[in-house]
Amino acid sequence: MGRVLLLVLLLANGGYWAYQQGGLTAVGLAPRVAATEPQRIAQQLQAEQLEVRAPDGRVRPVVPMRADAAAPSNAPVPTGTAPSQAVSAVVATTPATAAAPVEAAPQPNLAPAVASPAPEPPNVPKPAAAADSAAVVVAQATPPAPLSPPAPACQRIGLFDERAAASLRERLARASAATWRLDTGVQSARWIVYMGRYPEPELLARKQSELRARKVPFEPVRNAALEPGLSLGGFDTLGEAVSHLDTLTERGVRTARVVQERPERRGTWLVAPQGPLPPPFGDAIRSVLGERVWEPCAKG
Repeated sequence: MGRVLLLVLLLANGGYWAYQQGGLTAVGLAPRVAATEPQRIAQQLQAEQLEVRAPDGRVRPVVPMRADAAAPSNAPVPTGTAPSQAVSAVVATTPATAAAPVEAAPQPNLAPAVASPAPEPPNVPKPAAAADSAAVVVAQATPPAPLSPPAPACQRIGLFDERAAASLRERLARASAATWRLDTGVQSARWIVYMGRYPEPELLARKQSELRARKVPFEPVRNAALEPGLSLGGFDTLGEAVSHLDTLTERGVRTARVVQERPERRGTWLVAPQGPLPPPFGDAIRSVLGERVWEPCAKG
């Protein structure tokens, strides 16, 4: 019984497949709607009255297809264009331009004619992938721009009294054409948080170890009258120095005090806008400079 049922199912499936493929057309059993191109073309109504218009309003010619002319099966399908480049098909309604009607099927189906895509304008942007790849190629081909040297920083050295300033002016006028000038100015007083003096090197080294353990920054003093000693910070006003000392006291620093490292002085600065004067200009004034060192120009 099972074999008979299986055989009946196989025959039914085979017959239905042959019916769908049109294999039973000879015996009068054909599908209701044929899937071949001539039948689809025959369903068009007045295809000759279609006009294909470009976005600029120009009418493009349309070659009408006959109902008995089947399109080749391997014909390429035109690809779609961007919405801004889409071609609109308008059905003309003027009776004077109507041609002889084509026999229509019982169920009409208007199919718009397909026009060839308009030529791409020259300024159409590249696709994103192509633009990105082109940018990568350009970036790889372009050598890196050389780094420009940093702009020279203004430096000054001083202060000099009137006699030393006159000697500098005379020597630089004879020895160099470099950019320099002499400015009258004031060197403000300086206060430091000071520890010292330590006549024994072992005691100085022990104090330095204690400060490092407390993570307190320090540096040697620059005033010969205070050497050997340590500076825990320099300030332009007495109030700032006292405030810093209070902070260090809270961190366990007990023997520091505030002293004036130098008083306010008036004199002349040697200013080099393009940096310290190079040799041989520096050699010509070395004896006048003494132990002074170059420092950045003061703002203002």
